[in-house]
Amino acid sequence: MGYAVMKDGSGFYAVASSNDIDPNTQDYSEVGPTRPDDVWDTTSQSWKFNAPKAKGDAKTEIDLAAGNASSRYITVGQGQEWRYLLKAKQADDYKAAGYPSDTTGYPMVQAEADATGQTPTAAADNIIATRDQRLSVAAQIEKARISGKAAIDALSSSATLSKINGTRDTYVSQLNAI
Repeated sequence: MGYAVMKDGSGFYAVASSNDIDPNTQDYSEVGPTRPDDVWDTTSQSWKFNAPKAKGDAKTEIDLAAGNASSRYITVGQGQEWRYLLKAKQADDYKAAGYPSDTTGYPMVQAEADATGQTPTAAADNIIATRDQRLSVAAQIEKARISGKAAIDALSSSATLSKINGTRDTYVSQLNAI
């Protein structure tokens, strides 16, 4: 049982076996696509590699690798990034205000101090130091992510799957190493 390509009112589709072919439709006698995302070219009556789809998939995998790299440095959870940003902003504001004894306007700094047993001053300084360290890592991740996607975009429209996947793998490896 091989694949056969048939035409219907909505376009072309592959069927599982020749037993599924309606004798009133045209059978192009093709043996299905060699790759899952190949597309049927009606002009040449053959399967063609779908480079735009493969490029899009490669860029999605680069984005996923960047997310995985980030998750090694930050807690990934709904709203967590917002809490990190808010905490860092309050720590910066608290420091800029001269580390006041009244922390009413800085609840995230006070929460950190209470949770860690530190003074609000020490908590603010640690929040800022952690943020600055993570910014350096975030910049490395973003550079690899954007460079990888740009490299995929720069490949010609006739790039092979091997070339696309090789380019993707280069940047995924970089992100996995961070």
